[in-house]
Amino acid sequence: LPVKAFSFAFLVEEARQFKHDLDNDIIPDAKASATEAYVNRIAFAIYDAQGNQTYSTTQTDDDQDFATINTSIPVGEYTFVVVAHCGIEDSDPAAVITSATSATFNQNTFPYLFTKVESVTISGNTSQTVQINMGRRKSSSFQVKITDPTPEDVASLQLIVSPTQSIPTAYSINPTTGFTPSDWKYQKTFPRSHYADNTFSNHTIALGILLTDTEQQLDITINALDADGSVLYTRTKTGVTFRQASTTRASGTFFSSTADGSLTFDTTEGYIDITL
Repeated sequence: LPVKAFSFAFLVEEARQFKHDLDNDIIPDAKASATEAYVNRIAFAIYDAQGNQTYSTTQTDDDQDFATINTSIPVGEYTFVVVAHCGIEDSDPAAVITSATSATFNQNTFPYLFTKVESVTISGNTSQTVQINMGRRKSSSFQVKITDPTPEDVASLQLIVSPTQSIPTAYSINPTTGFTPSDWKYQKTFPRSHYADNTFSNHTIALGILLTDTEQQLDITINALDADGSVLYTRTKTGVTFRQASTTRASGTFFSSTADGSLTFDTTEGYIDITL
């Protein structure tokens, strides 16, 4: 059988959508390696014309020749399915691909996630190199930057997207469309002790999520928690726009507010009449 080499190229075009500060910053198109696209987990599966899985493998960025796969397959028509993402913990595995329309994960935040389903023809008894352009990422991100000082009793910050939804037993995505089958809750808590200056002020924290469409309006909640996990400060916004391959960012004061004051005077004059 011919030896085939498959490599992956990632498009790191990133449309950053600034909410609340309403500014826009578009990073130009750029093809990148998996590492440059912040990908450290790759799942790869091949399906034949009858829909049977004929090959599958996974990689992490610790593997030699990461993002390049060599295997031998017969001549024919195939469907290649690739799911590449950023594992948060060292123990996070690559996705599990079960079909061209289903892949699952064991983590609940997805800062960088790419999927690709491509029809490939393998022909002739020769070596053939196939480069798969993974395109733009399918995930969306929510970033928060707080600009006012952090009160002493605040121990952590919690970001929640879709707070009224439930957390599934496993998150999944359709590799063909890049969409999830349902709206889910995404949340992550960030300890204050993570930062060397022991403050959240002017640090950016982020949560990666998956969408059911290319664009969605979702609710978000930001909680400031004490050492026991009780909510000290909270902020909720509804109908915030999220897009695939985009970052929705919120910045400003969180623990304090700015109040404008003015003085008003009642110039209505009262009169008291007396007799001279």
